[in-house]
Amino acid sequence: MSQSREKSTTSGVTRRSFLQIGIALTGAFALDTELRAGSLPAQAPAVMQADTFASLSGFLTGKTQLDTTLAARALTQLRALDPGFDGKLSALSEVIAVSRAKTMDDFLATEAGARNRATATTIVSAWYLGYTGTPDLSKMADASRFVTYREALMFAPTLDVSIIPTFSRGKNGFWHEPPATLATD
Repeated sequence: MSQSREKSTTSGVTRRSFLQIGIALTGAFALDTELRAGSLPAQAPAVMQADTFASLSGFLTGKTQLDTTLAARALTQLRALDPGFDGKLSALSEVIAVSRAKTMDDFLATEAGARNRATATTIVSAWYLGYTGTPDLSKMADASRFVTYREALMFAPTLDVSIIPTFSRGKNGFWHEPPATLATD
């Protein structure tokens, strides 16, 4: 048996997989363009795109096990917010592959990382916040769209000591006074 010389990043993703992601995104973008033009029958590129988007999101967030159903939802909503998102996504994937960065921090330290920071931040925000767009509480409707609540990555750092809130656990204004002890909280 031959051993792979390629070293895995801390998130378990290799340089080779990033190149594969870049190639897959480029192919998916081309296929999606052809499908819109009607030259090919509409089949399952959305599943492949969700898998590829989940892999790219894994690099951006540092998480290895992202749900492809949520990836598909986030990708659909990001495309709806920005008609040029596919091009930005393809460019981001390609510069990550070329940069050979092992982590998102390494990538952001490069010139290409700085140029593509906005796209990367948009993707990471969807995963951590659980929605896309910017909520505007002064209006009845805005451009924000729900992706997930319970699986939003913002809850992960404190999951061992706190529950994901689904309702107010105290009376009105309960947060005003600190708890007497941690045992009674």
